[in-house]
Amino acid sequence: DRAPAATMKKACLLAICVLPAGEAASAAAAGRQSAELPSMRRQSSHSTMSLSQNPPASAGDSSLPSVPPPADTGADGFPELPAVAMMLKDADATMKTINAEASSLAKRVAQAQEEKAAKMTKQKAIFDEKLHTQEAGNRAMLAANGKISEEIATLKGGNAAIVKHATELQAANKL
Repeated sequence: DRAPAATMKKACLLAICVLPAGEAASAAAAGRQSAELPSMRRQSSHSTMSLSQNPPASAGDSSLPSVPPPADTGADGFPELPAVAMMLKDADATMKTINAEASSLAKRVAQAQEEKAAKMTKQKAIFDEKLHTQEAGNRAMLAANGKISEEIATLKGGNAAIVKHATELQAANKL
């Protein structure tokens, strides 16, 4: 079952690739196999023949697709790829745009850092002033505490002298 179908597929493919358009269409329509096509044997022995040597298919032959002419042909008639500069034109433009945006972003970041540094410098100056004021207050408080401690020591000494004098008076009164 598979052998005749496979042979038929090979014959049709060979007919399309090697035979002139009219002969390939008639061979495919008749359903002949590759062993029955004498013209195929003749052309397969001359397999170096190119497709361009085959006559073009007629406009009414719908079995073969029409091949459009090559685009972007050069002076010699062969297709040419666009110049590298043209192919990279969009990439270059994109890269320039990205670089411009990156530069702009870098400038904004630098400006934001400068503004933040200036703001922090002002805040530091304010905090330094507050710290200086607090430290001056603390030193004044320590000086006042020292004076109060001296007064307390003087008063304790005076109180001890008074208690001693009172004890001596009580002892003299008893006699």
